[in-house]
Amino acid sequence: LAEERPTPMKRIGIADEFGQSGNPDELLKIYHLTAEDIAEAARKILIKIRR
Repeated sequence: LAEERPTPMKRIGIADEFGQSGNPDELLKIYHLTAEDIAEAARKILIKIRR
């Protein structure tokens, strides 16, 4: 995608740290990977590129 069209991107994921184990829903919250967290990251990118 970036080779053909410049596209703003934001990497999301687990930081460079040891992971935890546990309930999947709780882990998503801990690592900020819930649907809401991902949507918020997308909103921030859109706000940034519209400036």
